[in-house]
Amino acid sequence: MISEDKRNALLVVTTLLIALTYEGLLNPPGGIWQEDSSIHGIQKSLAMKPNLSFNKNATLPEKIAGTPIGLRLLPFWLFLASNSVTFMFSYITILLLIPFEKGERIERLKQVAQCGDVDTLYVLIQEDAYLLDHIDRVPFFDTPLHIAVCNGHVPFVMEMVRLKPSFVWKPNLEGFSPIHLALQYKHTEMVSRFQQVNGDLVRIKGREGITPLHYAVAVDDQLVLLAEFLLVCLNSIEDVTT
Repeated sequence: MISEDKRNALLVVTTLLIALTYEGLLNPPGGIWQEDSSIHGIQKSLAMKPNLSFNKNATLPEKIAGTPIGLRLLPFWLFLASNSVTFMFSYITILLLIPFEKGERIERLKQVAQCGDVDTLYVLIQEDAYLLDHIDRVPFFDTPLHIAVCNGHVPFVMEMVRLKPSFVWKPNLEGFSPIHLALQYKHTEMVSRFQQVNGDLVRIKGREGITPLHYAVAVDDQLVLLAEFLLVCLNSIEDVTT
């Protein structure tokens, strides 16, 4: 995996190459003609006026304002070819580096969630203010909230809920919401915190339509939570599995 320093250096170099090659097209070596001039007695080419027939008395412009001075020279075409290739190579490199950078940053975010490091979380957000939004656009995702729940990092979980409340409703790739995972890993305090955030989370349906209430009913040592669920949202008893 390419390091962040190397990636940033590549972005700087490729951006500079794009600027230089673009400038080379605007101001080619040798400059451009500033005004028209012509040589008498030479036929005008069809390429200039394709709708006109040849005229023996027509003239061929030797200099056309705005065209490169070296247009008819081989070195100019060699320059144009190399300049164009460099421009396209730099452009494609930037397109490849930007998505890679976003994906690499998301992987770093997952590692931060595993450790419950709130400070580093904000460092990543400073690098990309839309980092959490990128994740939220994906319908099924192991978000930093899911990961932190599995590892029992309550402070990180509550900070993530505050930053991105929509994550509490998002299913992971296995179809479980964060509160489902908190129940599976027996993080009772975390389950209670989720209830305080939104009592309707008791009714959120996960894989096979199972709600947190269904899970609490099925597990013998979750009777206290079952009572809390009914107290917070009595209507949750109406939910059935699919």
